[in-house]
Amino acid sequence: MRLARPFLLIALILTNGCQEGRSLPAPNNTAFKPAHGLILVTRGTLPQLDEALREYDALTKPVISGRFPVEIHPQPDGSFAVLPPQGLPAYDMVNMTVWLDAPPDQVDTGDAMAWVTSPDGAVAYYLEPERANRWGDTLIGATDDGHQVRVAAPETYLSLATHHVRFKPRPRLVLSRQPKTLVLTLDTDTGISNPQLLLHSDDQT
Repeated sequence: MRLARPFLLIALILTNGCQEGRSLPAPNNTAFKPAHGLILVTRGTLPQLDEALREYDALTKPVISGRFPVEIHPQPDGSFAVLPPQGLPAYDMVNMTVWLDAPPDQVDTGDAMAWVTSPDGAVAYYLEPERANRWGDTLIGATDDGHQVRVAAPETYLSLATHHVRFKPRPRLVLSRQPKTLVLTLDTDTGISNPQLLLHSDDQT
């Protein structure tokens, strides 16, 4: 059994009720802009991934709620692409990747990585779990212009880093005509965490 993510389990407040669906209006928070991208989960089954996403949806009570469809597309190599067609809060692109990498009590689901574009479209990131961190709450990766980065969950604190992970191009996906689709209720509050997925000011030049 894998250890549960302490920071996520502490945040378990209220079940929000994951729903089925595909087309939703934009969140009411006009200051909010979603990050876009995908999460690739390379180990596990569709039912296990479905369960993990529902558990993630139940972790917190949003301050400013937004509803976001998330599609699961099986890939020929046995992996699954978790694709949010309308994007997600930057906070959730990071924290969902951490969660799906090793959902508590699900030893057969994991090995997740993400391709994320900042809400302003200026920076594309490739992110994967930092295996050297036994707490499992950091991702490392690189930007499309060659900067190596580390992002800490849950706050999405983004900083420059020195490691050997290079930017990987976004994979070409096989999209299902009828993907498994869930609707997640997530927080669009831009007053918390790092909603624009920007480098910490100490790392900016």
